[in-house]
Amino acid sequence: RKHHQDALVQCLLQDVGACLQKMEMVGLKSIQGRLPLQHCPNLTSLSLQECTSLNPRLLESALRACPSTSLTRIHFVDCRRVDARVIDTIVAKWPDLVFLHIGGCSQTIADETFWNLSKRLRRLRALDMSGLRRLGKSVNTSWSSRELPILALSSSLECLYLAGCEQLQFPVLERISQQLAPAFARRLEEGALLALAQQVKEGNGMHVWNTLELELDLDSRQLLHANRRADMDTILNLGWKNLRTLDLCLCGSSGRGIPRGLVGFLGIFSGGSLRHVDISGCDEVTDADIQVLAKTCANSLTSFNGFGCNYGDEAIKALAYNCENLAYLDVSSCYDVTDVGIMSLCPTDGIYSSYEDDTQLHLERRQGCPRLRTLKISNLPLVTGQAIFAIGGMHCDYDTAIKYHSCGGLKNLLVLIANSCGNVMSLAVEATMRKLPLLVELDARDLEGTISLRSAPPTLRFLNGRRLNCSGHRRGLQSKGCCNAMIDSQRFDPKKGVSPLPMYHCIDCKLLPSDELAICASCVKACHQDHRTFFSAVTCFYCDCSFGITAEQECKAVTSPTVEQHGE
Repeated sequence: RKHHQDALVQCLLQDVGACLQKMEMVGLKSIQGRLPLQHCPNLTSLSLQECTSLNPRLLESALRACPSTSLTRIHFVDCRRVDARVIDTIVAKWPDLVFLHIGGCSQTIADETFWNLSKRLRRLRALDMSGLRRLGKSVNTSWSSRELPILALSSSLECLYLAGCEQLQFPVLERISQQLAPAFARRLEEGALLALAQQVKEGNGMHVWNTLELELDLDSRQLLHANRRADMDTILNLGWKNLRTLDLCLCGSSGRGIPRGLVGFLGIFSGGSLRHVDISGCDEVTDADIQVLAKTCANSLTSFNGFGCNYGDEAIKALAYNCENLAYLDVSSCYDVTDVGIMSLCPTDGIYSSYEDDTQLHLERRQGCPRLRTLKISNLPLVTGQAIFAIGGMHCDYDTAIKYHSCGGLKNLLVLIANSCGNVMSLAVEATMRKLPLLVELDARDLEGTISLRSAPPTLRFLNGRRLNCSGHRRGLQSKGCCNAMIDSQRFDPKKGVSPLPMYHCIDCKLLPSDELAICASCVKACHQDHRTFFSAVTCFYCDCSFGITAEQECKAVTSPTVEQHGE
């Protein structure tokens, strides 16, 4: 019961605290923070997520009393009363902290706290400060106080979450990226951007900078020197080469987001190591930014979320032509995206035929994104049924002169979200649904017509946000050792729609808690048998193995078993 939570935790820690290494208490909304951590000398991980009633002074006192010197992981996500004093205590007591997640904590956490942890936590690998709206709201508006905390973060940083930090801006990086934009454009045409990123990866960031600077005109070069060149040298020596996850959703000023050119700049000076990028709601991101990102991170990028941006088909084509390992793509509400952009994601054999005489034309072969597992194309008014047909690998019109002779389609799709596309009819979605043998979830609401389930693939579990009634099929999938991604939707709340299951992580594939990535027991046996895996907890989660998070590993537990199909 709620009023017993504190007493229960105290009794528990007094009994088992001496041997306790990992403590996770999620959603205990009545716990006050009277934690006898003085009984936990071997504690290495502390998670108090969604404990919304924590008293910051009681928690601060408990942390000060903790004798553990090996604490490396702290998760206080959505603990809205955890304030700056608590964070300062953590930073001072555990300078070797590796994971710090404080997104959704008190809005008293501002630039001073951010600056403090940037200087002290030099082994930090994952930092989550999402939703802290006062970051960047300094009295002193010089660039050093507003921007340097981010730039001074540890070179070992792998994951950075700054979603919803509305005041956080990047004035110096904006100036640099805009001044270097012409040089980036020339390198893009020459196909030399990937080589630049590789040089940064090898530690030659200053050489890359000097090379680009020589390509600028005299006025731009003088302007760069006027903007405190020594500080810019510091920026380029930061070592973002290990950065894999970057979440800038709704980051920056309202209605504007991150400045133009910043995405491409980070793509180059991260050494092309970015795997997961989220720039949702950043209106100033352009096609050129995505083209630079796609070129520089061609071998690493597996997840891209660009919901609600202003780029168009050229950005989608850049991702399709360069990022063959892309597994997650969200381009919903990007109103300039048309059929051409969506169809570019589908692999083709390069053979086309004309309408009039059916003459075969050998055009450029396109690899597309054959590993794509999740595709979200909602609310795209310029997309028609032609693009939906192409997703299923069917013959479809490309323009007024030619049509596809062979289109591979996206046969590995597990999730297709295509609701609210005004020019798409349900007939096209239904025909495409039959051609996707692994489809687990389909959302095609607000389209003209209805979708029949008579010919749906046997793997379909969710339609238009509703779970289909097929418990026998669910048990059949479980008995066959299928990945739990074949059983449960990836869009439902895990705590409500998924049964607790053993959760594992893989060190070799970097499916780690720092990235909030995990695998199920079936994938441990089928896909990661010879890898370094470890058990984490029994909890509600979704398996990430099947979604192509790593280019090196393909999920073998995702199958299309022959079982009875469900009726309507």
